[in-house]
Amino acid sequence: MYSLVCCVSLAAVIRAIRGRRDGVVRLLVAISVATLVGISRNYLGVHYFSDVVGGLLAGSAWLLIDFRNGRPGPRQVNRPRLDSELLIA
Repeated sequence: MYSLVCCVSLAAVIRAIRGRRDGVVRLLVAISVATLVGISRNYLGVHYFSDVVGGLLAGSAWLLIDFRNGRPGPRQVNRPRLDSELLIA
């Protein structure tokens, strides 16, 4: 779970810094690395297959919620301030 969250979050930061074209490749690499980490943990006998799949699903849900909440909301229309609002502020 944490490998998926860390790898994809790092790829999202790189995508925000470097641009969309570099970010897509890095996102695919991050997902591949996280999947390989899960497969290796299963292969080494550290976790059962269901634990690995559950961790990947939980990490995916965590990322979806996090990225969904991290997006800016609808823009607010800037309206001119009234004279009384200028005096209070």
